[in-house]
Amino acid sequence: MTSPTAADLKALETQLQLRRTVLLTELREQLHRNDETDTLALINHFDETGDWVEADIENDIDIALLNRKVSALRDIDAALARLRANWDGSCANCGESIAWERLQANPTAQICVNCQTALEKRQGGNIAVAL
Repeated sequence: MTSPTAADLKALETQLQLRRTVLLTELREQLHRNDETDTLALINHFDETGDWVEADIENDIDIALLNRKVSALRDIDAALARLRANWDGSCANCGESIAWERLQANPTAQICVNCQTALEKRQGGNIAVAL
């Protein structure tokens, strides 16, 4: 495992900015389906299905997807803020360098694999999102 170089961190920033742009586009498309940017419009699934239960499930899925995208956007913004503050790729927990391979796999990672493993063991492996 290798530590990230300055060039690696610059590439990571570019990757994060691209992913941020894609997420914002997806959010706009999902929220403004009628091309009116001043109003929010989620699909009325009842009109599609004619079934309130199925429509409710579809609405819950839409909201869950929105929440996931907003959460990812927050993680990306936090990672970009760290990079712009001259973050050197060090673990927020132990201070050791986060392996470049980990940052390539999870560009918003804040802690190294060892700290992530320890966190998951303390929490019984029930943590779903790697920091």
